[in-house]
Amino acid sequence: MEQQKILFVDDEPNILAALQRCLFEDDYEVHTASSGKAGIEKAALHKFALVVSDHRMPEMTGVEFLTRVKQMCPDTTRVLLTGYADMNAAIDAINHGEVHRFMSKPWDDNELRRVIDQSVERFKLIQENKRLQILTAAQNDKLQEWNEKLEERIQERTEELARLLDQVKVSFVNSINIFSGLLEAYDQKLGSHSIRVAELAKGIAANIGLSADYVQIVAIAAQLHDIGQIGIPKRIINAKEEDLTPEERQLLRRHTILGEELVNFGDHFEKVGRLIRAHHENYDGSGYPDAISGTAIPIGARIIAIANAYDEATTLDGHEHADRRQAMQTILAGSGHLFDPELMPAFVKCVGQDSAHKGVELQVELGSLMPGMILARDIQSASGQVLLGSGRPLRSFDIARLKNFNRIWGLAPFVQIIGQ
Repeated sequence: MEQQKILFVDDEPNILAALQRCLFEDDYEVHTASSGKAGIEKAALHKFALVVSDHRMPEMTGVEFLTRVKQMCPDTTRVLLTGYADMNAAIDAINHGEVHRFMSKPWDDNELRRVIDQSVERFKLIQENKRLQILTAAQNDKLQEWNEKLEERIQERTEELARLLDQVKVSFVNSINIFSGLLEAYDQKLGSHSIRVAELAKGIAANIGLSADYVQIVAIAAQLHDIGQIGIPKRIINAKEEDLTPEERQLLRRHTILGEELVNFGDHFEKVGRLIRAHHENYDGSGYPDAISGTAIPIGARIIAIANAYDEATTLDGHEHADRRQAMQTILAGSGHLFDPELMPAFVKCVGQDSAHKGVELQVELGSLMPGMILARDIQSASGQVLLGSGRPLRSFDIARLKNFNRIWGLAPFVQIIGQ
C-alpha cells in the first residue's frame, strides 16, 4: 500500500522536531517546512494527504498558507495549529473552508495522532471515490460493448431489452446495470443482498396496489439501496453499529446520502434517489439521515426498510441461516415503531408465499435455467469463487453471464434451484 505523505509547517525548529517525534512509529512519510513559502514549494512537488501548519509565522500566516494549499490541491486535508489568541481566526478559516479543523497549542500527542489518522483516512476515501468514478466510466464503455455483442448472439437478451425499452430509456437501463455491477463487484454479499431486497420490496409494492411504474421505481431503489457503501471500508460495513466508533458510525450512516448523490444525475433517478436516502428512516422518526416520520417517509422507502431488515434477519454472510418465522415476528414487533403498520399484511403475505416454496430443491441443467428461478445453493467456480449467491432470483443477465463463464472456464453441469 502506498505510504501517505504528511507536511508539517512551522517557523520554530523545536516544534517541527516535536511533531516529527510524535509520528516516529507511524507509517507515514513526513516532510517539514520552516515557512509558508517553503511549504508551497513542497506542496507543488508532492501529493500530501495532510498538511498541518502553525498560524503565526512571518511573511505568511498559516491561514494564508493553507488557503494556497487548498487552491493547489483541494483534496489534501488541512489542519491549523493555533494558540488561544488565534482561536477566532481558526474558526473563521474553518467556516470559509480554508481548513478542515484546528488544534490548539500545546497539543496532546495522542489526540494529534488521532486527528492525523482521521485526516489521512479522509484523504484516502476521497482518492478511492475518484478511482471508483474512473472505474465507473470505464465499465460503462465495457458494458456498452458487451451489450452490443450479447444482443447479436443471444435472442433472449434482445427480447428482454425490447420489453425494457417500452418502459425506460436505454441509458436508464445501462446505468442501473452499471451501478448494480459495481455494487456486486465491490462486495458479493452486498450484491446478493440487494437483489433479494429488491424482489421482496417489489412484491410488497405490487401487493398493496401501487402503479406499475412506481413498483419499478421501488424495485430499482431497493436494488441500489446500498450503493452509497461503495468506498466505505468493508470492516465498517460488516461490523455492528454498536461496535463502531462515533466517527465510523457517522461515515456508515452517510451511505444513504451518498447513495442519493450517486444516482441523482438525471430525471429518471430523482425518485430512486429519494427512496435510497430515506430507506433507514424509522416510522416513529428515530431513523436517519433526516429523522422524518410516518407518511412523510416516501412509501417506497418504508417498503424497502421492511425488506432490508427482513433479509438482514434471515441471512449471515450472504447465506440464509435464521428461522424465517422468527424473523417475521421480529419485523412485526417493530410495527408502528420502526415500520409502517399498514404495510405489515402485505409483508406477511409476500413472505408467506415465498416460504411455501422453501425446503424443496430441484436439480436443473445449466442450459435449462430460466429467468425467475431462485438459487437454492451458491454457484461457484472451480477455484471456489462465488459467482451467484443462494436465494438470488435469476435474471436473463445472470443466465447469460453463467453461460459465458461456462463456455470459457467450465462449471458444474447442474444447478440447485428452489422448487416452485
